[in-house]
Amino acid sequence: VEERGIHVRGEYGSFGSWRTVLVWAPRAQPEETFAAVDYEAGDGFGPSRAWSRVRAMGQAVIDLPRDWSLRLLATSYSGRFDSAGVVRLDDLDSGQVGFFDTYDPYQGGLSTRHQGLVEARYRGDDDRSAIAVYGLSRDLRLRHDFTGFTLETPALPGETSERPGDLAEQLHQVIELGMTGSYRRVQLPWRWVRYLEAGVAVRHSRIEQSQRRLRRSDRQPWLDEVSAELQLTAVGLYLEAELRPTRRLAIRGGLRLDALSDLIHDRLGGGGIGSRRDALGFQASPRVTVEARPPGSDLWIFASYGRGVRSPQALSLGDGERAPLTATDSGEVGLRFQRAGRFEARLVGFATSIEEDLVFDHSSGRTLHVGETLRAGAAGSLALRLGRLARLSTNLTWVRALFVDDGTEVPYAPPLVSRTDVTVGRAVARLWGRDLRLELGAILSVIGPRPLPFDEVSWAVVLVDASASARLGEVEVGVTIRNLLDTRWRDGEFVYVSSFDQGEGDPSLVPARHLTAGYPFTAMGHLALHL
Repeated sequence: VEERGIHVRGEYGSFGSWRTVLVWAPRAQPEETFAAVDYEAGDGFGPSRAWSRVRAMGQAVIDLPRDWSLRLLATSYSGRFDSAGVVRLDDLDSGQVGFFDTYDPYQGGLSTRHQGLVEARYRGDDDRSAIAVYGLSRDLRLRHDFTGFTLETPALPGETSERPGDLAEQLHQVIELGMTGSYRRVQLPWRWVRYLEAGVAVRHSRIEQSQRRLRRSDRQPWLDEVSAELQLTAVGLYLEAELRPTRRLAIRGGLRLDALSDLIHDRLGGGGIGSRRDALGFQASPRVTVEARPPGSDLWIFASYGRGVRSPQALSLGDGERAPLTATDSGEVGLRFQRAGRFEARLVGFATSIEEDLVFDHSSGRTLHVGETLRAGAAGSLALRLGRLARLSTNLTWVRALFVDDGTEVPYAPPLVSRTDVTVGRAVARLWGRDLRLELGAILSVIGPRPLPFDEVSWAVVLVDASASARLGEVEVGVTIRNLLDTRWRDGEFVYVSSFDQGEGDPSLVPARHLTAGYPFTAMGHLALHL
């Protein structure tokens, strides 16, 4: 927290939304030392969209003898939310449902996360080191219904099956302990070696997962789909160095070795009596970056390549599988121009290959393996500062995501994403011995049409947000507006089979377009005290 002292902020706005924030940053302590708490709640912009949450964070940095320091961090989060889910486009067009309506008001969930960390850091003239231990707890209960009434209960002889509803309840609980450590040597006998660094990361997680279907009539479970206990242990080691053969050439590279072990207890496996599996795998990941600057220029030319890993879905692993890590290979080439903190521009071309990608499946309510994918595109950014008066930043990314096997597009991956921020502010007067500062801001966000299954394409999204504030010494007032033009936009669009009419006979197997509604015009005013 750069501005020290006590900061109190209250907000109130559309749809009964309110927020209270308290930040304490002791003046005699480093900027990293602070404590904060944040309460928020609201009714939401339509049926089944109420929400509430509380967040707290505290951090202290304590200086110790002999260039050591100690960092203590604790965070806590708890949030509850209702969810409207999806509506079918054909039902919307026929007037059976409204744009902000819901089929099932029981959707929503609760999410909590608590974390603590202790880190010892050393910063000397010749070397630097850090070691940290942490623990975290994560709980998520989620209820969602994407398909309505497509599943049937088994029928006994002489009886007919029924469709009790597809409402799914998912539980995800995680307890994790971990440690990280690093050592960097910055003074070396070789003039062209800028630094050498080595590090380690270890974590062990115990995870409980379950998914079951609930009847629409009484919310009681009627089908268990997932019930599992997972134990995951990950160990990573890395070595990194930066070489400076000349003042205008930098080479950074390294190697990381990851190991992941999985112990899986699938309580529904083995025909319902339960089964156990285990897997262990290794992955070596090289990384290298080269940067060069032509003489007499503020332009940098760079190229990089790196391999990363991603943990797969543990329940998809076979017993004794030796490769439970998914490899991703990425490369980029680009230009970067920067001048005295006033102007910065960046242009990059990139490509990423994912060995085994994942796509969310609405029928099962889980992500599924879809094979190898390739993403290639370009990204550009621009940041401009006009003294203390104005700031402009814009970012644009264009990418095409394809399945390697058949060359078709990966569904739901947006090919174009852009955001532009403009802020203008200055002190306009001096009253009662204090500066009166006014600030105006605007944000333009664009998401291009996204590819959907069955060769369909979503609508584009264009949103404008705005803000205004005035601060006189310790007092600040302002307003923030989201979706200034009150655009009726679709936050998500999906294509799959569903049937939300319980009385319907056999549901149609023809995929239909579904959408989730984006937020309308939303205003939030605030009053803040900086003491």
